[in-house]
Amino acid sequence: MDNSFGVGINFSNFSNYFQTKKRNEIEAEKLKFQLLDAKNKTLENLSNEYELILNTFEILRLELENTTLAKEIFNLKKSQYENNKITLEMWLNVQNDYQKINLLLFAKRKNLITKMKQFEVKIKSSCFRQELEYLSINLTNQ
Repeated sequence: MDNSFGVGINFSNFSNYFQTKKRNEIEAEKLKFQLLDAKNKTLENLSNEYELILNTFEILRLELENTTLAKEIFNLKKSQYENNKITLEMWLNVQNDYQKINLLLFAKRKNLITKMKQFEVKIKSSCFRQELEYLSINLTNQ
């Protein structure tokens, strides 16, 4: 009886294994950089969106503060009408203009509140708490 056996080693299998392993490592690194790049772009887009919302809020805040002047003009014209200093047509035009201003500001506030809430849902954080409170207070005071 012969107790010998043969072992054959094929070095091309080792070569293929190491080539595939190296290729997979390179692909993994490439994917890692693609993910980091996508993450950075997403963060940049979110940052830009946040800044745009804040800028819109500041502009609207200034507009809301300037409504005091529009209200004073409205009250002045009202007293002029009550004292027969202006015609009914002029008074109705003043009322119409004042209502348009208030309606426009109301729509801007509602739109901005919606954008802020959508952004907070997107990032899963309450980052506009004070701004939303300010807009809600001014919404009810109109």
